[in-house]
Amino acid sequence: KSDFSLKIQDYFQTKNKLKNFYIVSEYFESMTLAEFLEKEKNKNRLFIKEDIIWKIFIQLCLALYNIHSNNIILRNINSSPVLLNSQFDVQIRNFKNTFLLAL
Repeated sequence: KSDFSLKIQDYFQTKNKLKNFYIVSEYFESMTLAEFLEKEKNKNRLFIKEDIIWKIFIQLCLALYNIHSNNIILRNINSSPVLLNSQFDVQIRNFKNTFLLAL
């Protein structure tokens, strides 16, 4: 269990031909890391405070460590699936391109 990835509330798979798999996660009021960076850029700020950068970086590393230690591989990590709330707490969403390693 990690405090840095969205908690799964439920999941289900459709029985149609495509067999889509859906995950229902907790609600997390936030913006994406991409939106945050764009917002800072539009404020004409040249730098983001170092403590904010470290907080985001460390939480992101812990989230990825937790995901990988559960034998899950994320194929598409960028700033879009990384969510930040107003206190810069990180959550990862969008496990669309994810693989589960069978050991």
